[in-house]
Amino acid sequence: MQILSPSVDMSCYSGLSLFVDKGRAWLYQSLSDHLLESYIRCYVDNVKLVKSFYMQDALVLDYQVL
Repeated sequence: MQILSPSVDMSCYSGLSLFVDKGRAWLYQSLSDHLLESYIRCYVDNVKLVKSFYMQDALVLDYQVL
C-alpha cells in the first residue's frame, strides 16, 4: 500500500540539510501542486497503518488536536 505518491519532486531541494527545511519545502510544493488534500485524505483513510509508525500518545494520533 502506498500512502504518499511520488508526485512531489524534491530533487530541486537537494541543498536542504535540516529535516525542518525539507518538511517546509515538501509542504510548499504540496500546496503549490494542489496535492496536500489528497495526502491528508490518505492519512485519514489509513489510520491503522499510521498508528504503527507513532507512539500511542503522539500528537498526530490525537483527533482533538487535529
